[in-house]
Amino acid sequence: MKVILLKVVQKVGKAGEIVEVSPGYAANALFPRKLAIAATPKNIEALEKKTASAVASIALQHELLEKAIMALPDQVVTIEARANEKGSLFSKIDEEDIVAALLSHRISISPKNVILSHHIKEVGTYVITLKEGAFKKDVTIAIVAKK
Repeated sequence: MKVILLKVVQKVGKAGEIVEVSPGYAANALFPRKLAIAATPKNIEALEKKTASAVASIALQHELLEKAIMALPDQVVTIEARANEKGSLFSKIDEEDIVAALLSHRISISPKNVILSHHIKEVGTYVITLKEGAFKKDVTIAIVAKK
């Protein structure tokens, strides 16, 4: 019997896959737990529409993010942080802090898209990379001591 998996089922398949299982396994295990539905032509068509919609949505998100990053002027993004007199920060600057600073420039980006070679632990100027798919852009970040 062919079924469309709604969730990941170990040793059977991933969500959204159409798999062949025994009728007893489908009726006694998958259907009652709402892990799968029957692979009728109507359900297969709905799955294809949902998949196509999700792919289009992701492509649009990537395009909008690339445009936002390109629109970011070649200026320095400043982050204020507490530091001692030697310039060492009390807490590190990581991807999430950079994402928060970019929000002030109206760029909403995921921390996974910020490429840092290491966490920033001192006051200074750093070049970081924003990556979305095959697109990359270097952005200058200035860490200044909060007064």
